[in-house]
Amino acid sequence: MVLSIVGLHADAATFEQLHALAKAARDDAAQRRLYLALASVRDPKLGEQVAGIALSPELPAQAIQLRLAMIGTLHQEHPQLGWDTFVGNAEMLMSPFGNMAPLFEAEFVPQFFWNSLPLDKMEAWIRSHVPAEMNDYIEKGMDSARFQYSQKQELVPAADAYVASRPSRA
Repeated sequence: MVLSIVGLHADAATFEQLHALAKAARDDAAQRRLYLALASVRDPKLGEQVAGIALSPELPAQAIQLRLAMIGTLHQEHPQLGWDTFVGNAEMLMSPFGNMAPLFEAEFVPQFFWNSLPLDKMEAWIRSHVPAEMNDYIEKGMDSARFQYSQKQELVPAADAYVASRPSRA
C-alpha cells in the first residue's frame, strides 16, 4: 500500500529510485510490488515510461502476467494510455491465456477498460478480435462495462455535490 502511494505521487527522481529498486529486486514478490508501484504514477510522462518498461526486455519473458498487471495498474490513472498499450500488444499480453484468450477479451476486457474509450468503439474492437460465436460473452462483458459506466455517471455528480456542500477547512 505504501509503495503504491509513493508511486502515485512520484516525481521523476522518486520514479527513478523505485525503478532502480525494481530492477535490482531478486525476490519475485518484491519485484512485483515495486513494478506495480511504478505503474501507479499520475504523471503522464512517467506513465508513458511505465508502458515502455512493461513491454521491454527489462522484464523477463516469463513475467508476462506482471506486464499485464502493470498495464492494468497504469490504466487506473491513465485509461487511454492503458487501453492503447493493451490493444497495441494484445496478442503478446494474452499469450498466457492460450485458447482462453478470446474469452478473456470478450468478457473481461470490457469490464476492465470500460472507462478508456467510448463503449461502442471498444465493442467494435472486441468483435473484430474474437470469434462471432463468442457473442454471448461479448454481451456479458459489455453489459458489465455499461453498468460501470452508468454507475459512474450517477455517483460522480452525487460525490461532487456532497463535497461542494461541505464547509471549507481552509
